[in-house]
Amino acid sequence: MPTSSKYSPTPPPNATPTILLVGKCRLRETGNATTLSRIKGHVEAGGWRCLTFDPDDLPDPPSLQRVMGGEEEGGGGEEGGEEEEGGGVVVGVVGLHAFRCSRVLLACRDAGTPYLVIFGGTDVNECTKEEAKKEAMTEVVSGASHLVAHCTPILSSALEAWPFLDAGQVSVLPQAVQVNPSLAFNVAAFLKGLGQEREEEEKEENARKEEEEEEEKARKEEEEKEKKARKEEEEKEKAKEKKEEDDNAIHSTASDKKNERERLDKLTQTTHAEQNSIREGMVRTKTEEVIMEKLPAAFQPLVLIVAGLRPVKDILYVAEAWSTWRGGPEGRGTLLILGPPLDTRYANHVYSEAKRLRSVCVAPSLPPSECQAVIRSATVLVNSSRSESMPNAILEAMALGTPVLARDIPGNRYLVTHRHNGLLYSCPESFIEALTSLLQDPSLARSLARNATDRVLREHSLEQEREGLLTILQKVVKE
Repeated sequence: MPTSSKYSPTPPPNATPTILLVGKCRLRETGNATTLSRIKGHVEAGGWRCLTFDPDDLPDPPSLQRVMGGEEEGGGGEEGGEEEEGGGVVVGVVGLHAFRCSRVLLACRDAGTPYLVIFGGTDVNECTKEEAKKEAMTEVVSGASHLVAHCTPILSSALEAWPFLDAGQVSVLPQAVQVNPSLAFNVAAFLKGLGQEREEEEKEENARKEEEEEEEKARKEEEEKEKKARKEEEEKEKAKEKKEEDDNAIHSTASDKKNERERLDKLTQTTHAEQNSIREGMVRTKTEEVIMEKLPAAFQPLVLIVAGLRPVKDILYVAEAWSTWRGGPEGRGTLLILGPPLDTRYANHVYSEAKRLRSVCVAPSLPPSECQAVIRSATVLVNSSRSESMPNAILEAMALGTPVLARDIPGNRYLVTHRHNGLLYSCPESFIEALTSLLQDPSLARSLARNATDRVLREHSLEQEREGLLTILQKVVKE
């Protein structure tokens, strides 16, 4: 590694060697933020000072230069920001997600600063499908000192996407899991509050509809009044014209005038009767209030999805099937979706559909310890993603003893062995079948949870992840 460069000046005599972590961390309640926090602990355990930045907080070369030279402290945005004490020059960079960090990592490459790339999952599984994104990642991968995949499916996909990679350049390092569920967080009260919020939303929606109906009714009545007034005015004008014609008629007789007046009176009475009939027919009656089903007092089973609201998570994949089952003779419980809105358009779609579906509730993200308290209380944790690397939520559920029901995709299959430490499903119908079997067989649920916890303790400990990461990072920094 060069001793000085555009972004890596010659360190002062007492400079603290610093590792820069780059990844999406503005929201702490995401898998990436959780992973970065854990990596930071490993880096500091290795004796380095560590700064964490969201790539959006390093928008241009000068901002990166200030960080590299030890002039700027840890970033991460409003929610993910960190403050560090002391100064130090960056000697190596770790980027989580090859595409999201591509701009920063390529600047590091140009400056001669070594960097390690940890594949996030969607970079390999999704971003490689888009030519422009894959082109940027190809440059990042080519310039990396080393690359890390959390599981063998991601490793295989990376080697397929970039055949020029030597197998020795990519290591498989399973993610660790760290759980510390809050003992003070009242999950039952939280769920009850969500139910009350939904009731209030339904009341507000019904009140809004009723107000619109009343406004429409008033508008119709006003239109009918105006219509009646116009008709009466027209009839008066016609009667006046007719009277003038009768008065000017040379050969009209008194009897003819009398008959004509009687005919006009009869016509006027008929017209008024018709107007009253039309008015009564146009007035819309009040629509009956639609009473939507309230969330049950006992939230059992509590079926939980923990994921950021973005398309790749396919949050609503099983929601329709759940709603249908929930309305059946054996249906009960709540499907709770817990996570931050990461894609505004998609999140709004999820919110809208949740209002339509039976016993589906969407809640904002919670701090990690409170989220883990909900996971621990859930009957089952569900993963419905289209693609995954090694989802934190599944690992946390396994560590906390909550049975896992996961969509049958490569990343999930790496963690979940069907009917051994979890259940896999391939479509919404098989999701309902798996859920039903889990609810009907408590011994199966206990067996799955026990085996899952054993797997986590055996293969996903903090010590194993720390040892593997530090071994790789020491080689990267010494290059």
